[in-house]
Amino acid sequence: MQKEASERGSFQYIEKPFEIDDIRTLILQALEEKQEGFVGQVLDLQLVDIIQIGCLGRLTMSIDITRGDEKGLICIKNGDIVHAHVGSAQGEEALYTLLKWKGERFVSQMGTAPPKQTIDARWEQLLMEGMKRTDDAALQRQERDSRLMDEIEGAFADLGKEIQVKDTLSDIIAALRAVRGYRGGAWINEHGRIVEADWGEMAEQNAVIPLASYILASRLAPILGSDTVQRITLGQRKHQSVIVGYDNLLLWVGLTERITGDEFFGAARKILDKRMSETGGR
Repeated sequence: MQKEASERGSFQYIEKPFEIDDIRTLILQALEEKQEGFVGQVLDLQLVDIIQIGCLGRLTMSIDITRGDEKGLICIKNGDIVHAHVGSAQGEEALYTLLKWKGERFVSQMGTAPPKQTIDARWEQLLMEGMKRTDDAALQRQERDSRLMDEIEGAFADLGKEIQVKDTLSDIIAALRAVRGYRGGAWINEHGRIVEADWGEMAEQNAVIPLASYILASRLAPILGSDTVQRITLGQRKHQSVIVGYDNLLLWVGLTERITGDEFFGAARKILDKRMSETGGR
């Protein structure tokens, strides 16, 4: 009889005769027996699934949730979500925040009364809104990641173009070395920075000076009756340098003695026109 009772799930087996105080003690022990909760890590299973189990089963339970150093709590009473808090937030907003967490750990306690009630909406409505917000947040992350990838790809594309342009500018300078009178050359951008150079004796010169000179000449050209500036010459005959504009770049060339800018560019024109037409420059 004892074996059969145990197989049927009896809590305790008592033989007659027995004392009523013994029965009272056993009953009190049974009432004090706590139902253990469960410990799990939400991986493929979302927290919303755990909550649905409690709501559909009309359970009273609490779910303590941790993610790193963050902690939150969700309370269910008779199948209704009645309270949630995380950090300083509580109520529905706290619930929606917890539903967005991924990779958290949770511990449930069955029969735990909620500390207070901060949620009144039906659990079905709450979970639907929570899932919608989770999906929206995931979509925003995907869009943000997509934009980031586009920016990265664009940066690499721009870098590739920049390398290609610098190679072309370097080739032009190399070709100019064959022109009589060439002493050294550099390409300057609109910020006064040298982007490519064959320094020669120009290494210690400031690129801002030729840039400022070219800008000033461009401003004066309409006043002097000219639409554009073809080139400007700096220095004296023995130490001349010539500046020519191509779109947003300036070609700055230092010349040897006994040669003028007109003489040099007369010989270099074919090289420059051919190479700059390949890059789309004017």
